Amino acid sequence: MLKRGAEAHDWADDLSPEARASIELGLDDIKQGRTMSSEEFWKKRGR
Repeated sequence: MLKRGAEAHDWADDLSPEARASIELGLDDIKQGRTMSSEEFWKKRGR
């Protein structure tokens, strides 16, 4: 059975404080322009 919005459980509520902090760091990286494309990533990793 599908749950309605108010009854549905949000998976984000189960994240550990460490996981939340890691996500916040990643979001800050994006805001600061510290990103790379998939192509750039794989070039650096020898693919």
